[in-house]
Amino acid sequence: MLFTVTDIIDILTLFQLIMLAVVLVITNRGRRISNHILALYFLIQSNCVMYGFIWRYYDWTYAHCPHLFYLHLSPLTLLGPGLYLFTVSMTTPGFKFKKMNLLYLLPFVVHFGFFFFKFHHFDAETKRSLISQNAVLTPLESRIVDNVFFLLLMIFSILIIHRLIVYRRRIKDYYSSTIRTGLNWLIFVDTAFILLWMTDIIDYYYFWWLGKHSFIIHIGHPMVFILATIMVFKALVHPEQFLYKESGEKYALTKSQIKNYCEILIKIMEEKKPYLAPELSLNDLSKMTGIQPRYLSRIINEKLNQNFYDFINRYRIQASQKYMKDSEKSDWTILEILYDVGFNSKASFNTAFKKYTGMTPTRYRRSFKPFIRSGCS
Repeated sequence: MLFTVTDIIDILTLFQLIMLAVVLVITNRGRRISNHILALYFLIQSNCVMYGFIWRYYDWTYAHCPHLFYLHLSPLTLLGPGLYLFTVSMTTPGFKFKKMNLLYLLPFVVHFGFFFFKFHHFDAETKRSLISQNAVLTPLESRIVDNVFFLLLMIFSILIIHRLIVYRRRIKDYYSSTIRTGLNWLIFVDTAFILLWMTDIIDYYYFWWLGKHSFIIHIGHPMVFILATIMVFKALVHPEQFLYKESGEKYALTKSQIKNYCEILIKIMEEKKPYLAPELSLNDLSKMTGIQPRYLSRIINEKLNQNFYDFINRYRIQASQKYMKDSEKSDWTILEILYDVGFNSKASFNTAFKKYTGMTPTRYRRSFKPFIRSGCS
């Protein structure tokens, strides 16, 4: 039995996926529940790789292990729920696995039950007979099963995208820079796997209509290996990039405490200028002020009527306005100013500047419009 280049790539991919799953299970870094969900997701992907071997070496499998046929299909129904549950766990503070989450196993249970009745419970000879006669499923049953599976992938793709949109809005309560949060890599990973699913869907219907596979059928397994490596690297090396773990519980604060905390916060902001740090987080500011994160978040949200992201950027915009009005800094470029006041990209600076002043930085520099102040009154 000679191995092809595709076989070698798949063997390496299979090895990597299993090893990465093991690492995620045994590591104590990051969020353990999220790591375990991701490990299960990788194992499901490894099952998908095994599927290729079963059918590429059809004659050997048919003769020696007919029980392997169709076993790979049922776990694939967990791809959509698995990635969605991982996304939820990474974007939910204090996420805990609940009994309700077992409902995500329902597609697997139904799918496996159906194939158990149609194929799995038979002996080896009966299975060979069904396979050779192509009688495991009727054409209609096969089409229904395939389309339901792809429908599930599309539904969970939509749910994942919606979850990320909600997360993006909420994350501004905790970080002054979206780069620090790990949002960008999470979006990348989810989008990449969704695109991988879409290539399977496209190839399926391409084959249905034209009777042959498209070229994209060959890119799936190497892409899984690359994406899995990136995900684990980020999850293990940079677990601090994930969402700040808040509690949904409301904490009681008296009016005098709120006013006192607010005054401390404003004093620190004006004297120590922590906003000049590009990746300032709620935890960082909490350490500087001595105010617990849960109280600090409430003060900014309820007393100052802003989220953390806007609160910090307001001070940065104020600082940039002073720079623009300073005759000693008249030769500074806009890029030099935005980096010096704590922004990490020109796009985010321009967006924030226009939001608070109503004009672009260049136009403001000519007009010197008065800057906006924050206060506790």
